[in-house]
Amino acid sequence: MKFFAYTDGAHRVGSADIASSFYIRTGKDYITMKTFALHGRNAVVAECLAIGLACEWLLNNKPCLSKEDTVIIISDSKAAIDIINRVRDTENNISENKADVKNKEESRNNIKNPSIALAIEQLEELKEKCNVDFQKIKAHKNTINGNYVADRLAKCALALAGV
Repeated sequence: MKFFAYTDGAHRVGSADIASSFYIRTGKDYITMKTFALHGRNAVVAECLAIGLACEWLLNNKPCLSKEDTVIIISDSKAAIDIINRVRDTENNISENKADVKNKEESRNNIKNPSIALAIEQLEELKEKCNVDFQKIKAHKNTINGNYVADRLAKCALALAGV
């Protein structure tokens, strides 16, 4: 089965409020949508957190995922996709001898932001169960699609966080 996980993040300028959201569907069925408001520094952190939370939800709620399944994570944040891929690519290029295992652990420990570390950890765990691909989508198009839904969820959570 193919799952589409639309993710988005938002940041309120001049505050420490961020929001992350995701919307998951199959080709024809709605599965779930969630939104979270919390404290953070910027929208890229919120975007990375949304990716991690979508992966975590799939791991916890779709235990039958297998290598025959594919999850496509769709984000309008090239920066978030690049950050996650860069860390993963660096780690994947480290061999498994003892010195390199230590370097891999140090690489992971050098990720200062826990939201980004969570996203990478959840993504790696999900990749052990099924195929995972990223897709960059254009932000803020005037079409109602999964990205639009995730964007509106994040903005709503941000608005409610300021109450």
